[in-house]
Amino acid sequence: MTVPASALRTTLRDRRRGLSSTRQHQASQGLWRQLRSWAVHRQAGCAAVYAATDGEVDPQIVAQELRKLGWTTAYPRVVDEQMVFASVAFSTDLVEGRWGLLEPADACMDVAMVEIDVVFTPLVAFDAAGNRLGRGKGFYDRAFAQTTSSPTRPAQLRIGLAHDFQLVQGLTPQPHDVPLHAVVTPTQRFGSLDR
Repeated sequence: MTVPASALRTTLRDRRRGLSSTRQHQASQGLWRQLRSWAVHRQAGCAAVYAATDGEVDPQIVAQELRKLGWTTAYPRVVDEQMVFASVAFSTDLVEGRWGLLEPADACMDVAMVEIDVVFTPLVAFDAAGNRLGRGKGFYDRAFAQTTSSPTRPAQLRIGLAHDFQLVQGLTPQPHDVPLHAVVTPTQRFGSLDR
C-alpha cells in the first residue's frame, strides 16, 4: 500500500520537529563527516545551501567548512514565485522572508543557476533511487529544470540532505520532479557524488 504524499509529509515533518537540539547538532556534524573526503578532493566552486527550518537537517557546518576550503555559498530566496540564489558570506546576511524562512537580504548578489556547482537541498523524504519528496511547492524542481548540461559545463550536482529516518521505499516521482544525484544523511550516502 502506498502512503499518500500528504500523510508522509505530515508524519516525517512531525518526526523531524521532535528532534532535540543535541540530536540536530549531531546530525549536522554527521553530514560533514560524510562529505569531508568528497569536499577536500573537489575543486572549490559555488555551493547552494539553505537555512534549516521545520526540523530539517542543518547544513550550516557543511557551509562553514566549505567556505574554509575556498567555496562560495549561495542561499535561495523566492522572487515572483521563482526560487533564485544569492551569494551569502555570513549568517548575518540572512533575513526573514515571505514564509518566515531565512533568505538572503536584498543587498546580496544574485548567482545564476549555471554558476552553481552543487545544490544541497532539503527534503521531507527520499528513496534510494534519488527521488525526493519536498514540501510540495516545486521551487527546487523548477530551479533544477532551468539548467541543462553543456559540453563545457555539466548541470550542477544535486545533493539532498536528510536525517536517516527520512529514507522511504519507492517514491513515485511526478512528471515535473527532477531526481537528485545523491542523498547524504548523517551516517550514509546514497547515489554518486562523482561528477
